[in-house]
Amino acid sequence: MPPQAAASGNRWALLNLGDAMLATGSLEALREEVDRSWRERGCPRDLAAFVRHVSEGSLHCEVLVYFTPAAAPIASAWGATTCAAPATAGLGLLAGGDGRSPGRDHPGEPRR
Repeated sequence: MPPQAAASGNRWALLNLGDAMLATGSLEALREEVDRSWRERGCPRDLAAFVRHVSEGSLHCEVLVYFTPAAAPIASAWGATTCAAPATAGLGLLAGGDGRSPGRDHPGEPRR
């Protein structure tokens, strides 16, 4: 489960990468950037990006990326907008900490 936003007003950020069929390159670049930052900062549990694929009646789904408050500099650089903490249903870890295990070997490791 992703970490929750702190009560101090820290906000999550949302980036819509658009059509999933066209977002693969951007999604991979973003995963690499978050992973690099996560490792450089000592694998903090609260620095992460999560991904959700959504389809609201259209032919193709869109890729939404949610950044934790600790990932705000990356989110800002990518042009993400602030949002509330996302619901956990359908949300998967893209890169960074998972809020539980600081030092996982691989940021894409499935959560148990």
